[in-house]
Amino acid sequence: MMKLVFVDTSALIAIGNKRDIFHCQALGVKDDLKRSKRDFITTSAILLEFGNAFSPVSFKSSAIKLIEAVRQSKKWKSIFIDEKLFAWEHWILYMLGAIAATAQQTRIKIFRIRDAMNSAQELARTKAPKIYSKDLIELIFELPYCKISFLEQRGIAKRQTAAVYLKNPR
Repeated sequence: MMKLVFVDTSALIAIGNKRDIFHCQALGVKDDLKRSKRDFITTSAILLEFGNAFSPVSFKSSAIKLIEAVRQSKKWKSIFIDEKLFAWEHWILYMLGAIAATAQQTRIKIFRIRDAMNSAQELARTKAPKIYSKDLIELIFELPYCKISFLEQRGIAKRQTAAVYLKNPR
């Protein structure tokens, strides 16, 4: 039995759109898989999603060509998806539970970040009152690192002052 490779929407989009950041990578993977004589499998839902993503006029002909190539190729199999294949009610309840759990976890993280930011503001206010700025603390919490240019762009400090702030915040 031939090993099948499942192809999702993102792969089809990357293959079909020359401007996609993964286009070259996707073409390379596709060529490697062809050389290894693999067959491909996808679903009607994925082809529909791909067609929808390529619905703007400039992409439509590319989408039609790719979908037709998939349908006509002996190397591709497309499984038709209908509601009988899924227990939709159970799936929806499962997804709603996952969304609720994720929302609760995210809410807790937001509260922790807010508390940490308040602590950092208080620490900066007491330990470095000359450079303390609520905007500076918010910028530090917004970005994974802080550069002089970020302080300049936000109007928090001029270049020379920003360099002093970031070099020695006392």
